[in-house]
Amino acid sequence: MLVSAALVAIATAFLGFWGAIASAVIAIGAGVFATVRAWGEVRETRFLLLSEQAADAFRSAAEVASFRLRTDRTIDEVIERNQGLQHSLDEARAEAGRLQLEVAQLRGDKAALRAELGRRMGLQEAQILALPTRGRDATLADLWDAQGFPTVVLLRALANPPGEGLDELRQA
Repeated sequence: MLVSAALVAIATAFLGFWGAIASAVIAIGAGVFATVRAWGEVRETRFLLLSEQAADAFRSAAEVASFRLRTDRTIDEVIERNQGLQHSLDEARAEAGRLQLEVAQLRGDKAALRAELGRRMGLQEAQILALPTRGRDATLADLWDAQGFPTVVLLRALANPPGEGLDELRQA
């Protein structure tokens, strides 16, 4: 537009005094028109960019709100799981404490039973007879092991003493 107005202004400038004034008016009019049109385009571009920026801001706000909602749900789930695990831990600690008390009680009962067994063993010691075993006589140490209980092998041998005629039966 400005180029065509400049060419018309130059052509009219050679027509004399009124041609020079007309060319100046054409040049000034073209300049004003170009300036107004340029400012209009700037305004339109600015309005377009601001509207795009506003739309981007609304989309970002929606995405942030969605992300925040998901994050809040995740945090709530983690808190709920943590509370459940804390409750389970408390129950396990209570059970462990109860079992420790039971173990202590059983240890006390065991000690009391050992003491009672020791007391009874002391009373029965005079009544224990030495029973014969293969090759030698059984002693009190042979019948009772370190924990104070007779071994299964010796109890079986005491219940079924070997007979003297077994060797003769085998050979026959």
